[in-house]
Amino acid sequence: MTAERSASAGRPGKSTLAAASGERGTQAGAPGKLADAIRNSPRAAAQRAMKTQIQASPYMTAQRAQLSGAFGGGTTLQRVIDTDVDDVDQWEYLEDGEMPDNGFGGLPPTASKTVDAISATTAPADPEGMGTWRAKGYLRDPAKSNGQALTRMHAVRGRFGGPSSSDNMFLGTAPSNNFNNASHYTQVEKPLEDYLNDEGQDENRAFDYRVSPNFDDIPQYMQNRIDDEDWVDPDDKDEFTTFANDHIPNGFRCDADLYFEDGDEDLYAKSVSEDVSTTVNADEGTEDND
Repeated sequence: MTAERSASAGRPGKSTLAAASGERGTQAGAPGKLADAIRNSPRAAAQRAMKTQIQASPYMTAQRAQLSGAFGGGTTLQRVIDTDVDDVDQWEYLEDGEMPDNGFGGLPPTASKTVDAISATTAPADPEGMGTWRAKGYLRDPAKSNGQALTRMHAVRGRFGGPSSSDNMFLGTAPSNNFNNASHYTQVEKPLEDYLNDEGQDENRAFDYRVSPNFDDIPQYMQNRIDDEDWVDPDDKDEFTTFANDHIPNGFRCDADLYFEDGDEDLYAKSVSEDVSTTVNADEGTEDND
């Protein structure tokens, strides 16, 4: 990707990104017509059927059992989002389609944005209500170095244009958010970043990105902390549990619809929301009794 493209979403000499039908997040919750067309096409249906058949095979069943024994039954095994364009001619051809250009839509339940360039990152922000529990001493300060402190995680990555705002934040552990092999960055964000950075001179690339935290499902380590805390005011326990349900998920799902426009301005798309959906544990790296 050229420096000019990183600094600006505009592409002189190429077709302008036009708004696709259907918006995201708080603007509207459902994917647009292009994404629906991808997911509902005969090819996508055949791919899902093949995936189901493969996953149900004796070999894959045995492999999952072996991996579960090696890593522990409670571990979510992750796969890297597939951004390979070697077979782009096998992607869904959108004859009259346009590149999407959807602005940011915030949590809950899903944060979303069209991403067509890598930008400067944005600082983390406090999820709504976090300051209250930090001041009372019931929530370790994410801004300080502490092995048991949670970290403020962007739903839509700052370098993907995700804002520094409470509706783009939730709390998870630092290993879920850094550069280790099991992190959100390695499993999801880096492949998508590489997809944009590998854009050829006569190509346009973009992706519609959606992150859906598993709210109302507190990680076991946090539930243990709630149960073991010596609450001065019993009401605080109930209110903090509500806060945890709203902002501390046990995991989150990342989905992307990839768009590729070649030098002839032919537009192709591939949805990885069903084929290679990735659920990343927000409590990666913690023990249940932390």
